[in-house]
Amino acid sequence: MADTVDLEPAARQLASVVAHVQDSQLGDETPAGASTVGDLVDHVGGLAQAFTAAARKDLGPTTSTAPAPDAKHLEPDWRTTIPAAVTALAQAWTDRQPFGWEGKHYHYRNVSIWPRPLHCVQVRRTDRNACW
Repeated sequence: MADTVDLEPAARQLASVVAHVQDSQLGDETPAGASTVGDLVDHVGGLAQAFTAAARKDLGPTTSTAPAPDAKHLEPDWRTTIPAAVTALAQAWTDRQPFGWEGKHYHYRNVSIWPRPLHCVQVRRTDRNACW
């Protein structure tokens, strides 16, 4: 039987990390090559929006454009918009029923990803598969 991956705990943790990044940290180096902390924060925000749009079957520029993360794209209220986008992403991919999302920054009348895609990978050092 396939294990369902619960994205909400990871989304909560990621949202908290993003919300607590200080302006003084945005230019800091990361292990991701030439990307700064600010570039990665922008990347998280863009991917959260793109994968939420994919869950809504709202295909278009948000889902078909390659990401070009750059800290200079961060909106002034990114500490609240990006965590909200990450939270919406987790709900979009874990709720089994259609739902609406009414947040401060995002408003979706109907989100449903039925039928759900199924992707399985072998979990390292175990005999189990993780599917989502």
